[in-house]
Amino acid sequence: MGETKQATERLITGDRGLNKENFTLTDIISSRDIVAEKVTDYLHSIPYHVLARVDCLYRTALDVRVLGEKADNDKLLKAITYRHDCVHRNGRDKEGNWLTVCTRAYVEEIAVVMRSLVDRIERELRG
Repeated sequence: MGETKQATERLITGDRGLNKENFTLTDIISSRDIVAEKVTDYLHSIPYHVLARVDCLYRTALDVRVLGEKADNDKLLKAITYRHDCVHRNGRDKEGNWLTVCTRAYVEEIAVVMRSLVDRIERELRG
């Protein structure tokens, strides 16, 4: 069995959202790839900035952690909050204050944390 198929099976059996899916015989006969389509649709529906949820998906399917060192996790979670404020509050926090943290140095620091996260995940996937 291929790695992708094994990861998909682990995800389907281990994820509360996917393992509750039901299909009618009409659904099944209408689409030979119904399982792959449903899994793909489900994964596309997830907001990937919710790191705890993504961590759970990666652990379930791939036995790999997304969340790493607490200090890095804290930086990423804070960066997600800042991103939300920039996108949804026009650069202001909940109290209406302008964000001043998003300097070039800050963006570069977060890029280093993100690169470290991606490198760690890739190393774990390679074994």
